[in-house]
Amino acid sequence: MLKNLETAERLLPENAATYRTFAAQANQIAGLANQAADLTLAGQDDQAKRVLVELDPKIAGMTKEIVRFN
Repeated sequence: MLKNLETAERLLPENAATYRTFAAQANQIAGLANQAADLTLAGQDDQAKRVLVELDPKIAGMTKEIVRFN
């Protein structure tokens, strides 16, 4: 996804700020997903579930923003 956003920014520089916002959101989502995976691997399932609960609305929100942008 990030590579596609970089390409889009290069091809459509007038939308660069939007693409950077999407990239920041994607990085945040990936970070939370990695955190949840690490917690699960460490046997801390309850903490991992709390992180996943945080993650779901971020994914839904980003999806809505992308759809609205398109």
